[in-house]
Amino acid sequence: MTVIELGEISSGTRPPAVRPVAPRDLRRILVAVVALLTLLGVTGSARPEPQSMRTLWRTPTSQEPFTLRGDTLYIQRSGRAPALEARAIADGRVLWQAPLDQPVGYVNVEVPGLVLVPATEQLADGSEQVQSIVALDAATGRERWRHRGELYAQTPDAMLLAEWSPRGGAVLRLHLARVADGTDIWSYTPTGPGAASTISPAGGTPGAPTDLIVIDRSGRVELRSLADGKVKRTGKVPWLSPEANTDSYGYAPVIGDVFFAVAVENGTMRVTAHDLATLRPLWEQFTDNGDLGGLFECGQMLCRGSEQTGIEALDPRTGVARWRSQGWSYGTMLDATRMYVESHSGAGNGIVDVRTGEVIAKFPTTMVVMDPSADRLILMAITREARPRMAVYNLEPDNSLRLAGALPQAGGDQGCQLSGRRLVCLFHRDLKAGEPPARPERSDIPFDPQDQEIVVTDVG
Repeated sequence: MTVIELGEISSGTRPPAVRPVAPRDLRRILVAVVALLTLLGVTGSARPEPQSMRTLWRTPTSQEPFTLRGDTLYIQRSGRAPALEARAIADGRVLWQAPLDQPVGYVNVEVPGLVLVPATEQLADGSEQVQSIVALDAATGRERWRHRGELYAQTPDAMLLAEWSPRGGAVLRLHLARVADGTDIWSYTPTGPGAASTISPAGGTPGAPTDLIVIDRSGRVELRSLADGKVKRTGKVPWLSPEANTDSYGYAPVIGDVFFAVAVENGTMRVTAHDLATLRPLWEQFTDNGDLGGLFECGQMLCRGSEQTGIEALDPRTGVARWRSQGWSYGTMLDATRMYVESHSGAGNGIVDVRTGEVIAKFPTTMVVMDPSADRLILMAITREARPRMAVYNLEPDNSLRLAGALPQAGGDQGCQLSGRRLVCLFHRDLKAGEPPARPERSDIPFDPQDQEIVVTDVG
């Protein structure tokens, strides 16, 4: 095992304990924001002061959301005339601006050729629910179509859109819509007293599923063909009780040819594994130790992570534990053999071999930013200078760290996003440093002296 010294880390906000989310909130998983903001206090030895990283360009903002995808950065501009702005990541050139009906919390850029903008409605409890999506052309920003529902899954040519009830998280209607023009290939309205409450894509590959699992409130399961919406098979799974309160939830992740009915109620998590082709049960597991943790895929296995037990990797078809690794709460795959792991209790981060659970490298808890498309990871740690900055390290294929340079401390809640060599962060502007505030490149973009700016740098 390699222990990597990064220097001093400041105290800060830790992400919440990982747990599955309700169907209404799964859209957050689609957001291409993968920065893990974890800044905790540890000690370290003094290091030479790193050189400041090269700034490619910057633009003023006011804590507005941004999304980085490939070679384009999408920035949401608020004010009297909300707009979405697309910029070339290499030089900051404005590619297009598109007016928005209302300010939005995120945009989805996972569908090639499109930028999906959600249209939301505020519910009585103060939360927001997506009512429809507006599809913009990624090259021009022009609107191509609109459709009811929110994006839930996609294939190369189609998207599964779900309309949800404002109460109880029931599915009102499902649509499989064409990417090209937003027209329906098929639609389905669940009926009956059970009301569909959980949907999960299944079969095929993550980017091209072939089937759809639909579970109603009673635990009745339908396996439907994603191509035409027709029912292929029905069954029954253990599910939430009729008396389940609002803190209870269920979901159905899929790994290969196995799907899992996960029901969390009254402090107990029940996981039942089922064969996808036949829907027959394979195994069942209960957890009620007060630290339920969360489930996630790790390689070809099902992993459960919690502060008390660490990460446990289970064979999907048998439920037998293949390995256990103590001290970690959650993991994210880097490549076919390596998984980045973290502890929410402040015990540190590291890299483990996903085949055995063996710790390959370990380092103090830092701010971690991942590029989801290139499987690249950088780590950022507070320096020990009189005026602390963030030292930026590239994680190399051999699990060593290469110093890329230093940046000011990131500000706001967005942190940083990464695409290839380009790192985008939100900073508090420091006018004391003698650097003039950034101004828009185009005169038609209103400028308001703000205390935030988006800065794009090259991490090498």
